[in-house]
Amino acid sequence: MALRKTLALLEYGARVTVISPRICEGIKDLLEKSRISVLLREMDAFDIEHAALVVAATDDREVNRKVSWVCAENKTLVNVVDDIEESDFIFPSTVKRGDFTIAVSTSGHFPTLARKVREELEESYGEQYGSLVAVLGTIRQKAVQEIQDASLRNKIFEKLAECGWSGEARNMSSRELERYLSAIYEVWKNEHNKDRK
Repeated sequence: MALRKTLALLEYGARVTVISPRICEGIKDLLEKSRISVLLREMDAFDIEHAALVVAATDDREVNRKVSWVCAENKTLVNVVDDIEESDFIFPSTVKRGDFTIAVSTSGHFPTLARKVREELEESYGEQYGSLVAVLGTIRQKAVQEIQDASLRNKIFEKLAECGWSGEARNMSSRELERYLSAIYEVWKNEHNKDRK
């Protein structure tokens, strides 16, 4: 559990310190790659003084409860993996494809269900969705600079999203998708410019 939470935090750019007298192989691997810091001991209250958030992810209910109390006293956000009532936030189950992220949550009531749904989403939404978001993001930046009319831009964005979401586009490589959507954008932009003249 601690490894899964650590990986989730690292994915979003967090600087992670794991505090535990024992660590699993996955945590050791992250330490060896200098991706995290590790303190091989029990947690002390001063450990969380400058923490943005804390995750209590031990297999000991009393330790998790103690971490929750210390965080409450210090007004530090805490997620207690075995007790949603003691948690200030939860981790949704996520599918991440580049900048495209889908999150599923049962608000901590039944994480196994969220995991099952996430597994289905992983099969349905492949890596091409990350490419789609990257291409659409590039075109969007260009459109913001080239088209002053916000309502027209939004119409074009709607059409680009529809085309990018179509079955035909889903099977394209990143380069093909970029050429395809860029060509569509240029056509719509040029038609708008003709109408203005």
